Amino acid sequence: MSIEQQSQTPTEGVQSLYSGVDHNASWERSYNADGQVYCNASRICQDWQTFMQESCKQNRRRAIMRCYVSKNLLDQITDLPIEAVVPIGDEYLVWIGQNRHTEVATSKNVRNLPSFEEIQLSPKYRIDTEVREIDVGNLTELWGQFGWTPDSVRNFVRNNANGNPISLIRTMEQEAIGVMIAESVEFGARRLVEITELAVNPNHRGQHLATILIRELSQLSLVRWEDAFVFGEYNLTTQSYHSAARAGQLPGQTKVTNGILRDHVGIETGSGNEIVEPWDTRWLHNFLVMYQPNRKIRG
Repeated sequence: MSIEQQSQTPTEGVQSLYSGVDHNASWERSYNADGQVYCNASRICQDWQTFMQESCKQNRRRAIMRCYVSKNLLDQITDLPIEAVVPIGDEYLVWIGQNRHTEVATSKNVRNLPSFEEIQLSPKYRIDTEVREIDVGNLTELWGQFGWTPDSVRNFVRNNANGNPISLIRTMEQEAIGVMIAESVEFGARRLVEITELAVNPNHRGQHLATILIRELSQLSLVRWEDAFVFGEYNLTTQSYHSAARAGQLPGQTKVTNGILRDHVGIETGSGNEIVEPWDTRWLHNFLVMYQPNRKIRG
């Protein structure tokens, strides 16, 4: 079952929190995410190969598998194209991904991340947790880069009264100039919460508003789902991963991976990319997986 079927308020932009197998995911991707815990190297390798073969058969651009593995299994599956790893309890949550085209997104070194900062919101802004009809225009401007249309934003606003958490930053004139929302899914024995669709008005950047949105939405998500695992996939082109680091999140990096989802999805930001036939690879970007390390949110 997909997140559209499980959530009260489905995301209509770039969707990334899947459950189950879907060979028609956005940006010509195949997704395999069933929440099981793998303890056997042969089994996970066979399941990956079966999934990848079907993805190729259906001519999909990218295949990505998200699952849990036992901690002692990670060192045994280094032959798999593991992209990101995060610790959850006695297991690891792993992203395994492979593209069928040459790399198009610009690579960056993400080892030297900023440290956590106690950032305070400027008194000329305020945090809000509700959207209103008057926000449709502002949200359309903020989310247009993710593929949201005025109608999809309007539907989201009308249906989100009791939906997933949202964080807004408003000016004193009530203008929404920053936003981020949460998607959630039951994934095996745990609930995963992805904080996503992060956007700040260009005229208000440089004041750490993205960091505040990440911090506040993580807190809201943990209030809503006390035992949830909160993470995000952050665009390397916009350097939103710097904001996540300042909010206290950690990258999904280990000795076997750098935590980057390669050419993952497209967002209309940056300079764009070349199109590699037969797929439309324009606007594809790399994303760094980062996660909330514990239930206590600092700040």
